[in-house]
Amino acid sequence: MEHQTTIGHHELLLEATNQQACTDHVRSFFDKTFLVRYDRIHIPESSIVRATDPDFPARLNRNLAAHRETITRLTARLREEGGANPDQWPSLEQGYITKLLHTIVHLMDGFFGVDSLFYNLIEDSHQVSWQLRERIARQPERYWLVLVRQPFTFYQTDGFRHSPTIRCAETR
Repeated sequence: MEHQTTIGHHELLLEATNQQACTDHVRSFFDKTFLVRYDRIHIPESSIVRATDPDFPARLNRNLAAHRETITRLTARLREEGGANPDQWPSLEQGYITKLLHTIVHLMDGFFGVDSLFYNLIEDSHQVSWQLRERIARQPERYWLVLVRQPFTFYQTDGFRHSPTIRCAETR
């Protein structure tokens, strides 16, 4: 017996002429990026939303708010762990606090990674500049949000769940 579940997702902002071009752009991005590799990605047609859609602004703002909330939550955790003082950072031993710092900085201004819930492919950023927001407002037919899912299949045999090897590694 086979059971499929989603292990993660990314919402991508991109520029394209139509839905097929969006799908092609996303697949090309995942084929070419060195930072993240997935065995497969799933792009439901219903998850592709053009900026002319009335839901687009709210969806974009939800993604940006969720992104900020993640950074806020990680920053609070960093503070709780005693790593909030930048004067301490050069002398910190490698460990949980440095991993929190790395993740926070990555989400603020890093490349696309497995932890990128939202990513702006146009500006190669986790944010959306005011200049791009103005371009979207002027020509909304050119801009899209695409929800990409990474399905993962479990196989049920002999009463146990087995899964294939996950090849979803972030590299430097």
